[in-house]
Amino acid sequence: MKKIINILLISCVLVVASCTKLYESYNTNPGAATEDQLGPDHTLLAISMRGMQKNIIPTQEHLYQFVELLIGSNGGYWADSKPWENSFALYNPTQDWLEKPYETIVETYQNYFKVKKYSDDPVIHAIADITRVSAMSRLSDIYGPMSFSDLGEGKLTATYDSQERLYEECFTVLNSAITELYNNRTASISSNIDLLFGGDPIKWLKYANSLKLRLAMRLSYSNATLAQKMAEETIAHEIGVMESNADNAFVSVLIHPLTLVVGDWKDTRIAADLTSYMNGYEDPRRAQYFTKSTLPDVVNGYHGFRRGITGFNKDAAAAKYASINAKKVVTDKGVMVMNAAEIAFLKAEGALRGWNMGGTAQDFYQRGITLSFEQWGAGDASSYIVNDINIPQSYKDPLGNYNNDGPVSTATIAWSESDDMEQKLERIITQKWIANFPLSLEAWSEHRRTGYPILMKAPMNLSGGIVSDVRGVRRLPYPQKEYRENGENLATAVSMLGGPDNMATDIWWDSKNK
Repeated sequence: MKKIINILLISCVLVVASCTKLYESYNTNPGAATEDQLGPDHTLLAISMRGMQKNIIPTQEHLYQFVELLIGSNGGYWADSKPWENSFALYNPTQDWLEKPYETIVETYQNYFKVKKYSDDPVIHAIADITRVSAMSRLSDIYGPMSFSDLGEGKLTATYDSQERLYEECFTVLNSAITELYNNRTASISSNIDLLFGGDPIKWLKYANSLKLRLAMRLSYSNATLAQKMAEETIAHEIGVMESNADNAFVSVLIHPLTLVVGDWKDTRIAADLTSYMNGYEDPRRAQYFTKSTLPDVVNGYHGFRRGITGFNKDAAAAKYASINAKKVVTDKGVMVMNAAEIAFLKAEGALRGWNMGGTAQDFYQRGITLSFEQWGAGDASSYIVNDINIPQSYKDPLGNYNNDGPVSTATIAWSESDDMEQKLERIITQKWIANFPLSLEAWSEHRRTGYPILMKAPMNLSGGIVSDVRGVRRLPYPQKEYRENGENLATAVSMLGGPDNMATDIWWDSKNK
């Protein structure tokens, strides 16, 4: 009998399943469409591969909101314009908020094993492995120890890998996939199953090497030897990393989730952290990133919203505060996963650390800014690059009701060889942060790893003294559902943390000041 698929059942299962219950069976329904009837764009292989790719960064609007905008608000891009009494911005999220990222694990692994089942093409397998690393490394960066190597087809429970081991496994998987893709670099696969690069193995090779470089830099303080080795391998590879904006990775979507969350729902606005930096720098990318405010009786411009403020009602204040900047959603390319500007900044940091990146820190730093200006159509970056005067701006609430804050940094833009390493590092990370918008989890991870960019302190901290006002959230606690359903394995995971299972405990690679 031909395989059949009940799409409705799958959607329901993915919403309610926990990471420890990887359901493998489809419902058999005589009225459901067969694979032949689904058409070339909707084969079971295409559905599974696309399902994986849509969870590198969740493209479903509610999950995107939880993972990228609510959790990701810790990276300084976004602020809640809805007054939730329990939120990540107030350091007191509810249990149902904590477990949201686990939904992506279920979908990723269900689809991963289906891809392996439906195809024996080595190129497709390599792409699936790269996609799995893309999604799972992000989850580990949220929680710390995570199930990776032990998650198997049909398993009901899974052991946890330490984050150190997980990263080592990620490099092993990436290296194998890179070799496979290189050996088959002239092959092609159907564009129907590839939402990122249309089935182009060379672009996947560049992305895999770039992802390897990103993960290598994450270990710069926790395992500098391995970090340097992995980073230098990416530069030495014949195909190499992303070099131009033609290499940028976007997941194709019909409707960008920001269109709904920011535009229709008005739940989120641009954070004051980002506008304070970009206003101070008089950054030409503001016109591409933001819409101008339309506030009554105020000089309108690019006014950000302070993260973690309370005491306002979205509906009542929406007439004023919701008219503060929204993201100007660009929907023609989809949801950004990685851009060439980030890779230039990674090479700049590697060169700053004395690694062989094939150039100087200054050259790569300036190249990163130039690439970002080109990506956003912001004009010539040459005058911006040499600006040695402007610094981030003080934040003032445009309506005068909520917390203001002074300039959090005095970093200018122009490179100076006379600066010490920390000053140079702050410049690199700050400009990478601006160029990486709106990759919120990446922004939060790099802020934790390096301390940059310097962000405003939370005006209200409801963590009960657990989270530091200065350092902010370092990770998320594991959800109670996982304690109930996979308690023995989770107890081992918690023991690997080196601290309590709360938002103040540093994960393994977050070790700069230890």
